Amino acid sequence: MKYYPDNASAKCSIPGKYTTGCHQWMDHHPIEHVEWVKEWLGPERYERLRELDIDPPRIHTDADHRELAADLKAKLKELQ
Repeated sequence: MKYYPDNASAKCSIPGKYTTGCHQWMDHHPIEHVEWVKEWLGPERYERLRELDIDPPRIHTDADHRELAADLKAKLKELQ
């Protein structure tokens, strides 16, 4: 799950929502944090993230890391 892009988010400086250190605020307000994640991801992506959290962790192989690196490089290229 730690390599899944939907598990990463930057929460500082969200205009109109949280204006004082939002990542720290969210750490101390878990219910509101979950609601923010649900809104940010939408229902389908949120449920997929929850499923990943429930699945037992697995050991990543070198092939998994190479595949992950290739995927992230392709996404970076799209963003550029």
